[in-house]
Parts: sequence; C-alpha cells; structure tokens
Amino acid sequence: MNYDLGYIAGLIDAEGSIFISKHMFGGKAYFYPRISVSNTNLQILHFLEQIGGKARIQPMDSKFGSKQVWVWALQQQHAILSLLENISPYLIVKRGNAVAVLGHDVVSVLPSWSYIAGVLDGDGSVTVTRNNYKYWRVDVRLVTVCEELALALVEKCGGNFCIRQPAGISKKIQFLWQSYRQRRNRVILENILPYAIEKRAAVERALTCLASLSGWRKYA
Repeated sequence: MNYDLGYIAGLIDAEGSIFISKHMFGGKAYFYPRISVSNTNLQILHFLEQIGGKARIQPMDSKFGSKQVWVWALQQQHAILSLLENISPYLIVKRGNAVAVLGHDVVSVLPSWSYIAGVLDGDGSVTVTRNNYKYWRVDVRLVTVCEELALALVEKCGGNFCIRQPAGISKKIQFLWQSYRQRRNRVILENILPYAIEKRAAVERALTCLASLSGWRKYA
C-alpha cells in the first residue's frame, strides 16, 4: 500500500460513510457494504483512488450558492472489506459502523499524526488572525458530534474541548476541540504537515507565522 491508513481513517471519520445497503432482486433482499467520502476538494477524492478497486467519483446535488460537493464511492465488496480490515483499528467515529460490516470487533490504536491530519482535512480548521496588539495568532480546532474523538485529540495534542448545544431540538450536541497555545500548535502543525492535503496551504502559512522561538511573529 502506498497510502497512509491513519489518514484514510481520519478522513472517513470526518467526511465519510460506512453502511450496509439493501437491494431487492427477484423478490429477495441482498445486502452490500458501502464506503463513501464526500468533499468539495477533488484532490482529496483523487488521492483516495490510490486505494484501488472499482470506485466512482461523481458530483452531488448542491444547494444554491454553495460549493460543488463530490462523492467518492468504493464499489467492489472485496475491496471494501479489505479496506475496512486495514483502517478499522484507527477509526473512532465510524468504528461501530466498521464492526457492524465486518462482523467482528477490532483492537483500537492511539490516533497517529496522519489520522489527525485526516480529520482536520475533513472537519477541522487552521486559522491565522491578528489580535489587538497586531501579532499573529494561530488557532487549530475541530467541531465534531463524537465526544470520544474530542477526548482523543486532547490526549494526543493537548488543548481543551467544550460542549456546544446548537439551536433546535433535533440537532446533535457538538464538541469543539481547540488548541490555542502557540508553541503547542507549532508541534501539531509540523507533525501533520507531511500528510495534509486540503489544509496544507493553511498549515504552511501558520507555520511561517510561528517561526519565531516565542511562537509569535510581528504582524507586518
């Protein structure tokens, strides 16, 4: 394999779906595993083509004024099961889905830097702002509905998380993980840079701003 399993798992945890679809044929029900990833960045979806197997990339219907969303879907059953066997130890959010498809439990491993790059490429953000004293400030954050993922990021990277209750009864509780200490952010960003795709430019810019030993750089 010439791709990183941790990154693939992180991306699927953030932007992917693992499920079993039902099809009727000749009066009988047939069940098939499915894996898909949706994203607005075609580069990420073309990266997933390295997995091999029969896959399809196609556009999704987008709301008026929104970015075009594309979907990568792996279609061959043996390729899907092989991929799940390989990435399931790294999964956090979609681990239960993978176990349901595979039919057996999996031994989990601690999140790798490649996994963190994957989830940040999906649901995370790396921002550079200027405070009132005209100094750079770098923030790394992720919003998720999975508390286990937020806690795993705190354990691996430090930082903190809080609970956010969205407006509306039907909406799920969200967990915001954030790292705002500049020296810690420099360590995080240096470790995920080799794997980042969607957020690579933002990571590189943030690292430029964190070039000084103090973790700050005067805003030009």
